[in-house]
Amino acid sequence: MGLHPDTVARAAGTERFNGVGKRRSRQSLVDPYIDFIRQTLAQRPRLTGTRVHEMIVGRGYTGSVVQLRRRIRDLDLRRKPKAEAFFRLLPLPAEQGQVDWGYLGTVRVGSTTRRLWLFVMVLSWSWAHHVYFSFEQNAAAVARGGGPDPGS
Repeated sequence: MGLHPDTVARAAGTERFNGVGKRRSRQSLVDPYIDFIRQTLAQRPRLTGTRVHEMIVGRGYTGSVVQLRRRIRDLDLRRKPKAEAFFRLLPLPAEQGQVDWGYLGTVRVGSTTRRLWLFVMVLSWSWAHHVYFSFEQNAAAVARGGGPDPGS
């Protein structure tokens, strides 16, 4: 910036940069009722600002409902709903299903051993399950829906 270091140090030491002389917030007409509002909203968080205004007017409040709502917002007096840690899917009927294969080990069939698989499909809307065992893990086995292989 082309300034001498002493000039920068002098400017940085002024009240304007040290926070001295900052405006203090004025006391609001709502402030004497804050404890009552906090307790009321803790018990009944869905209470509207208009209803809270009616309640404190009966206690002597002379300010506007707009001022009250602003103060409730600025002081964060309302309990916020807990955020969900997951995204909830809401599918329509027959719109979506989830499938998976599970390996169950080997079984003895006659004189040989074969791998045994478990196919599971869960419909997302109804949670209906379709489960079957198969010796193959392929599209043909899914198309047969767990029935026997016509070639075997």
